[in-house]
Amino acid sequence: MPRISAGTIAEHKAQTRESLFDAARALITAQGYDSISHSDITAYAGIARTTFYDYFTSKDDLVAAFVESTLPEVINDLLGSIPDDATPLEKLAQLSRKTLEFMVDDPFLGLILHREMPKLSSDAQERISAAHSQLGMAFATIYRAGIADGSMRAVPGRLGGRFMEDVIMAAAKELIATPEPEEAFSGIAEAMTGLLLGGIGSA
Repeated sequence: MPRISAGTIAEHKAQTRESLFDAARALITAQGYDSISHSDITAYAGIARTTFYDYFTSKDDLVAAFVESTLPEVINDLLGSIPDDATPLEKLAQLSRKTLEFMVDDPFLGLILHREMPKLSSDAQERISAAHSQLGMAFATIYRAGIADGSMRAVPGRLGGRFMEDVIMAAAKELIATPEPEEAFSGIAEAMTGLLLGGIGSA
């Protein structure tokens, strides 16, 4: 029986799971998703290689589980930081900027969502998309409110939503590719919000 490093078995399992998350975060951030294996993750965490499968079925499963356990809280914090009395245009500018900002604060989540996700299995991608869906719904709500008050233009089908998603995605990828994201953030964020407001604003 493995040595228990916490007060209870449940606490030990929680600690081991977090150790695997921390190891994956560090390794993927430094080396990229394709460059590491589950053996690298367990070695970094100081855990027996076979123990990995007591917690996750694969590297994809680990990454999806990490996103599911962390992203909803991040999104709730983002949404909670937007004033209720802000106009739709103000909400769009603030939420898009804060969405970009969290990738500076937590580059690992940004890497998974905007660079590494296409490399994952379809099941892992679906799980991550589900964890991310609340943010998309928030942008859709802002857009509908903007159309209703006349500050945003109504466009056919899902074009408005796709436009917002593509602009934010492009800004995120640009930020991820920048050697000094903190220094580049302001310029990229201003360009992003300018494109968003200019693209769907009614003026």
